[in-house]
Amino acid sequence: EALPQAQRLDAVQEKDEYGDSVLHLAATHPEAVKVILEALPEEQRLDAIQEKDKHGRTLLQTVKTNSEALKAILEALPQAQRLDAVQEKNGANETLLLSVIGRHNAVIDIEVLKIILKALSEEQRLAAVKEKTTQFGDTVLHLAVTNGEALEIILKALPEEQRLAAVKEKTKYTGYTPLHEAVINADKVGLKPLEVILQALPEEQRLDAVKEKDRDGHTPLHKSVMNAHKAGLKSLEVILQALPEEQRLYAVKEKTTQFGDTVLHLAVTNLEALEIILKALPEEQRFDTVKEKTTQFGNTVLHLAVTNLEALEIILKALPAKQRFAAVNERKQDIPYKNTVLEESEREALMLIAALLPFTGFPLQSYDLLEQLSCLTSCGLSLDEIKVIIVDQIAELTESDEIQKKINSSNTIYDIWQTLDELQQIKEVVQTKEGASNIVSTNFFRPSEKKSDESDSAMKAAPQLNS
Repeated sequence: EALPQAQRLDAVQEKDEYGDSVLHLAATHPEAVKVILEALPEEQRLDAIQEKDKHGRTLLQTVKTNSEALKAILEALPQAQRLDAVQEKNGANETLLLSVIGRHNAVIDIEVLKIILKALSEEQRLAAVKEKTTQFGDTVLHLAVTNGEALEIILKALPEEQRLAAVKEKTKYTGYTPLHEAVINADKVGLKPLEVILQALPEEQRLDAVKEKDRDGHTPLHKSVMNAHKAGLKSLEVILQALPEEQRLYAVKEKTTQFGDTVLHLAVTNLEALEIILKALPEEQRFDTVKEKTTQFGNTVLHLAVTNLEALEIILKALPAKQRFAAVNERKQDIPYKNTVLEESEREALMLIAALLPFTGFPLQSYDLLEQLSCLTSCGLSLDEIKVIIVDQIAELTESDEIQKKINSSNTIYDIWQTLDELQQIKEVVQTKEGASNIVSTNFFRPSEKKSDESDSAMKAAPQLNS
């Protein structure tokens, strides 16, 4: 107080032989720090606090382990100056928040974190959270993925409408968002950080966060499958379940930048990942994903799965039966002379596909049925192999052997097709799996049509199947 106000800042900033100012020396004594700062005009306090010691630390970074002193200093600053104080970087180019979180801090002082965030206004918090380290371009959220509690505190301190902007920030070299980091580190720190980020976002914003790509063109979902040998599968499930059901298709269809792979293409060698992805989608949306083609070679996931019978079976069984033939009849890159899935299949894969294609049991147009049979023979299946598959399907519907005998006695694909086409006109009693009998129209393959007198006669003349 003996000094004129104009001289006080110079006195406070004066350093001793070790490079410390009076504020740095008083840092462990909150009351002394408070007295010094209050003696300065408000407009000079920021300059005093930003003065660095011999280690390149500001006063705030010096007292970051002393919550009482930290609180006193921040409260002594006008609100408009607090962001600048918190954003001032130390010798390692870290802001106060970044130095509190640290790159690999096993323990974070949660109380200190709360004090800093509380001292800032809502508008100031987003700027502080988005500030990046100079070296790697990490924000405080990138670093906080190692600590779910700290991550939750930071995100909750932001207004809900600002959180997406913070979550979409990317690192300098890898282009990772905090979601990418949470997926990559899930095997070390568990799933809580990933869950915290997703739950902090409004449902309608989660897809935007999940579709963000890193430098290599991978979304967090792609990373989940690529890290499936670690905790990736659990991460995959957490992300998909966090998305509203109607948005999952868009996330799954998102392609990598380089080769245009969807998450299904990447998952084709991981059966568990395949099942997680397909089960997360409503049945009526699965075909849209399965027929999606890579950018480079135009493969659908089924083109890739023909060399992996277990994967092939999982994918086809996940599709509604009536869509399976269309899926295996997809060509590469939508170019006529490019191979279909059927044409790229070896015998074992062909047999599996044929067994999963429907020849009985639901409306199927007559010409579609003939096309299925023709495609299977042109791709290499013999007449006898096709007979076995169709007879097995008929056996699941009825114990009658009349139709089965007729199929077995067929000499051509056309004979089989005619027999199956006749079967569409028969009304029979089908025994359900529970053992109850239900009368159904076995207009099994095509929508009901107005029958002529001749077709009525054909029905009367058709062989009667046992109930």
